[in-house]
Amino acid sequence: MKTNTISTKRDIFIEACRYFGSLRLAVFLIAVLAAILIASTLYESFESTELAQRFVYTTWWFDLFLPLFALIVFCAVVLRWPFELRHTGFIITHFGLLLICLGSGINRHMGIEGQMYLTEGDALDEMTLGERAVEVGLSTTDSYRIPA
Repeated sequence: MKTNTISTKRDIFIEACRYFGSLRLAVFLIAVLAAILIASTLYESFESTELAQRFVYTTWWFDLFLPLFALIVFCAVVLRWPFELRHTGFIITHFGLLLICLGSGINRHMGIEGQMYLTEGDALDEMTLGERAVEVGLSTTDSYRIPA
């Protein structure tokens, strides 16, 4: 009985990976994301960065694209198991995509976004934030801003 349960769970996992790891779904997601990015970039250039951030880039539905893309990449890699030598480039490329997704997610939810205005020869240690922040430091030379 346990073998059937394990086999069934494995079959469900493989079928889910076949669905999410399909090239059709990946191409569809990339096309939808490209269309949204084109529209939002145009909107940003005609209106303002703040409005584009509020209505597109920081919305819950836009945040779903990154984990969905990571799931698609992960499932595409799982479908290649067991790996053969000829899959090396595929695995390295897709592992790199997963690392980019991870870094983007960390930056999106834990990073600080701001602007630093420089002219040639300037050296600054401050940036203008678009949000409230708390400055933390032991001395005036070692201070860090944390989003409030």
